[in-house]
Amino acid sequence: MSQSFYPESPKAFKDDLTKLSGQYRLQIFINLIAILVFILVYLAMIVGSVNLIYEIITFPLPKKFNHWHLLLKFGMAGMAVMLFLFLLKFIFKKNSGSGTDHVEIKERDHPKLFQFIRQLSDEVGAPFPKKIFVNHEINASVFYNSTVFSLFFPGRKNLLIGLGLVNSINLSEFKAVIAHEFGHFAQSSMKLGSYVYMANKIIHDMVYERDKWDETLEKWQSLDVRFSIFAWLLMPIIWLVRFLMSLLYKGLNALHASLLRQMEFNADLVAVSVTGSNQIINGLYRLGSASEVMNVVISKLVDARDEHLFTNNIFHHQSECFSFFKKKHPAFRETLLEYRLKNSDTSEYWLFEGDKDKEAPQMYASHPSNFLRERNAKKNYVKGTSDDRSPWILFGNKDELAEKVTSNFYALYFGEKPQEISPASEVQKFIEQELSEGEFPEHYLGFYNSRNIHIPEEQELETIVNGSKGLEEVELWGKEFEQKMAAIAKNQNRIIEVVQSMETVDQKWSLKASNDSKKDKEALKKEYTELVKVMEKDHEWYKQEDTKVLTKALAYYNENHLSTDELLGIYRFIRSLNLTYSTLLDCQNQLEEQIQHIISKKRITDGEIAMIAHDLRKIYLQVEELLLKADHVEIPRLSHVSETKLKSFLLKEQLAFISQNTLNFEKIQLFRFQLVDIKNRLDRIYNKALTEMIKLHEVAYAPNQKVVV
Repeated sequence: MSQSFYPESPKAFKDDLTKLSGQYRLQIFINLIAILVFILVYLAMIVGSVNLIYEIITFPLPKKFNHWHLLLKFGMAGMAVMLFLFLLKFIFKKNSGSGTDHVEIKERDHPKLFQFIRQLSDEVGAPFPKKIFVNHEINASVFYNSTVFSLFFPGRKNLLIGLGLVNSINLSEFKAVIAHEFGHFAQSSMKLGSYVYMANKIIHDMVYERDKWDETLEKWQSLDVRFSIFAWLLMPIIWLVRFLMSLLYKGLNALHASLLRQMEFNADLVAVSVTGSNQIINGLYRLGSASEVMNVVISKLVDARDEHLFTNNIFHHQSECFSFFKKKHPAFRETLLEYRLKNSDTSEYWLFEGDKDKEAPQMYASHPSNFLRERNAKKNYVKGTSDDRSPWILFGNKDELAEKVTSNFYALYFGEKPQEISPASEVQKFIEQELSEGEFPEHYLGFYNSRNIHIPEEQELETIVNGSKGLEEVELWGKEFEQKMAAIAKNQNRIIEVVQSMETVDQKWSLKASNDSKKDKEALKKEYTELVKVMEKDHEWYKQEDTKVLTKALAYYNENHLSTDELLGIYRFIRSLNLTYSTLLDCQNQLEEQIQHIISKKRITDGEIAMIAHDLRKIYLQVEELLLKADHVEIPRLSHVSETKLKSFLLKEQLAFISQNTLNFEKIQLFRFQLVDIKNRLDRIYNKALTEMIKLHEVAYAPNQKVVV
C-alpha cells in the first residue's frame, strides 16, 4: 500500500521493547495451572454425575420390591439427572453474539483500512483478524466468539473499532491504538482469555443465574412430600457445588486480573515500538474529553427522540458538540491535549500527574491507571512522529458507514431502528439550542448552576409582589457578589478535596490501623463538619439573593406598568418542578434500597417476598400520585416542548405496574428505568424554565448596571 496512509515507524529496538519478562511468564504459568484445575474439577463433576446416573439406573431392585423401592430409585435418578443438567445448563443459553450494535466491514468497501491493518499486523508480528467490526463507541478491542469448544480449540480473534474513537484521534494515535490491540493478538497469553471467559460463563451460570432449571426444581419441591423430598435433598448438594464454584470463580479472576494488567503494559510497548512513546498516551488522554462529549450527545439524542427527531450521523454531533464545548467552555478547553502541549518545548512530556488518575474511560476500566501506563510507555523513551490527519481517510464511504452504525446505535439504545430519519445538520440545531438552555451567561458566575433556585410559597410570593413597589438604588452583580461566589466555589472545591482525602485515609486505615491515620481521619472529619456549616450558610444566602432578584424584577415590571403574569407563572411552574423532583428522588432512593436488599439475599422466603412487594407497591403508588399531580401542572411556553401538561412530558408510556402480591423483576427493572427517564426529563425542563425565567429578569435590568427598584 502507499506509504502516504501509513505513519512512519520509529527506528526502535522492537525486540528489546516487547521482550517478555520472567515474572510475566511465571504469571502465565500460574494462570494456566488455575485453568487446568478448573477444567479437571469441572470434568470430574460431570463424569461423577454421569456415573451416578448409571449406578442408580443399573442398581438392581430387590426381588420382592414394592412402590417405595420404585419411588426411591426414580427419586434418586431424578436427583442425579438434575445435577447433571445443572452442570451443563450453560450450553442451553442463547449466545448473544457480537452485539447488536456491531457492523462487519469488508475489504472491498474499505481497501485502505484493510491494507493499513495488514501492514500493521505484519510489522508487529500478529495474525490478521478473522473479522473486523465497527460500532459507535469510543473504543477498540479484541473479542472472540466463545463456545464450549473454546475450552479445547481457541478460535481466531476479531477486531472491533469504535468510530467514536476514529472521530477523536489522529492517524498516528489510531495506529498506536490498533497496534496495542495487535499486541494482544500476538500475545500467547491472550489465548488464556478465551479459557477464562468460558470458565467464567460456566461458573456464572451455575452460581449466579436463576433460570428454567431453578423453576423446575421449585415446582418439584412443591409436589407431594413423597416426591418433593428428593428435591429438598438435592438442595444442599447444589449449594455445595455453587460454593465450590464461587471460590474457583474468585480465585481464577483474581489471578487473571493481575495478568491482564501486565498484558496491557506489554501491549502498550508494542504500540510504542511502531509509533513512539507519545502516541498511545496521547490517544489515551484524548479519550477523557471525547467520552465526555459523546455522553452528552447520546443524552441529547434521547431528548431529540422525544420530539420525534432521529439523526443519520451520530459522529457529526460528536464533532460539532466537541467544537461547541471547546468554544463555550474555557474549563473544557484547558483539558484538551493541544492546550496541554502548546507551551511544551520538548517532545518528552507527562500528561498524567500522580497515581490519582484511576478514573479511566470505560474501555480501560480493568486496566492499570493512566499514570502507570504513561510511566511504562516512556520508561525507555522512543521518539516518534505525529501524523495529524484523521483516520477517516482510511475508510471508504464514510457517510454510508456512519448511517449504518447510527441506525444500529438506535436499535441498541431504543430497541428498534427509527423509520423516519432527519439530516444530522437539522438535529444538531436542536442539540445546540438544548445545550444553550443549560448555559447561563458568565456574569452570573455560576449563581444558577447545580442547584434548585428558591421559590417562595404562594403567601410569601404575594407579599413580595405587593412589597416590590418601593424605590432604592441597588447594584446587581457587583464586587461583593463576585467575592461571595468566589468564596462559595472555594468552599465547594475544598469539600471535594476533603472527601477524597477521607476516602484515601479509609483505605490506609483498612490496610493498617495507626495513630497517624486515626488523627488524620479525625482532623478531616472536623474540617468537613465546618465546611458543611459554611455551605448551609451559603444556602441561606442563595435564598436571600433569589428573593432579592425576584423583587428587583417585579419592581421594574410594576414601575413600567408591565404584566407580571408570565414571570410569576414561570416561578410557580419551577416551584412545581422542585416539589416533583424532591418526591422523585425520595422514591428513587427507596427503590434502590429495595433492589440492593433483594440482590444481597441468596434466597428470599415467601414472607420476605410479601414484605418487599408491599414496600415496592408503596413506592409505585407514590410515583403514581406524583404523576397525577403533574397532570394538573400547566407547562408555560418553552422551546421544543409541545406538551401542555407536565405528566405527558415526563412519561411517554404507561407506568410499569408493580403488584403488591408478587415480585416481577422485569417490571421492577422497567419501573427503575422509567424513574431515571423522568428525572432526566425533569432536569431538561427545569433548565428550559430557568433559562426563560432569566430572560424575563433581564427585561428588567442589564448586568452590571444600577437600577431603580
